Parts: sequence; C-alpha cells; structure tokens
Amino acid sequence: SEGTAYGQRVLRPTASISARIIRVSDSRIVAVQDASALMGGQALAAAAREALKKGGEDIGRKLTRSAKSLVNP
Repeated sequence: SEGTAYGQRVLRPTASISARIIRVSDSRIVAVQDASALMGGQALAAAAREALKKGGEDIGRKLTRSAKSLVNP
C-alpha cells in the first residue's frame, strides 16, 4: 500500500511466505507454516527486503518448532 506521513510518500509492502515440511520417504506433507510481514519506508526495494527478512525470521522460528515436535513428539 502507499500513503503519506509528514508530507513524505510512504510505501508499505507485504511479504507472504508459506513453507511445508515434506517427508521424503513417502512424500507426505507433515507440517505447513505461513508467515506474513508488513514493513514501511520510502524506497520500495528496501521496504520489501525488510518485509521479507521479517517474514523469513518468523517462518524460520515456526518451522524449527514444527521440526522439533516431529523429532520429539
């Protein structure tokens, strides 16, 4: 999205990320995680990069938790 703050143009890109943990032996999806992040800034590329970083960190934590629960139920 796009808006104005203090007379400056502000962009707010959103990153939506989905990931699956798939067991190779039988191709079964054993976990699915989703994450999204909204960041703001004046430069589109920089704000989008930050949104991806934030979303990536979030989904990384979620996947780690899911993988640990699969190993140690």
